[in-house]
Amino acid sequence: MSVTSAILPFQIGRDYDQAHASDGESRFGAYVRDAAASNSYAWDLQDAADQRHEFAHLAWMAATPPVMAPGYVRYHHLIKGAHVYRSQWDGSLLASVTLATPPPAALARLRGWQGWPRELSGSEYVPVEPYEEQIGRAASGGYLLTTTEMAFPLAASLPDIPDAPDAPDLAHTAAVAVGALVGALNDVVSPVLDAL
Repeated sequence: MSVTSAILPFQIGRDYDQAHASDGESRFGAYVRDAAASNSYAWDLQDAADQRHEFAHLAWMAATPPVMAPGYVRYHHLIKGAHVYRSQWDGSLLASVTLATPPPAALARLRGWQGWPRELSGSEYVPVEPYEEQIGRAASGGYLLTTTEMAFPLAASLPDIPDAPDAPDLAHTAAVAVGALVGALNDVVSPVLDAL
């Protein structure tokens, strides 16, 4: 499957990450080392695939809000959240992505209700949560903030995890894993964004 979106759903902000790193190398590297120091579960698993999937989950959490803000991984303006995790059922890699979407036709016809408010961010208007003041001033109805939740298995070619949570190659391996996740997510999410 090829990615056709003009703006990719997910991008890695390497330049910002390096430019704002307290260690001069990588903000993400510092966050993922902290995450591995406090959560070594991936190293407790026996199956190599389970280890890779659990490590990918740890790396994704360290690379995205709310842990990193702004995140090492940047989202398209219509993406409200994205999670990558290992299935507790069979150990497979799963993902969920929440998109801000227009209301379905049946809801769009309701009088007095508004969709997502938009604010200028850079050169485009992005959907944002309404402020309390905006909600309080709504003449009738209010805001219908519709979303679409995508839930799917994720096929990504992930590296083997480092030998230990404090291994010198931890940050590099985590960055490779996150890069693989971003590519796999873009393949799945791009056609949905193109359809909006």
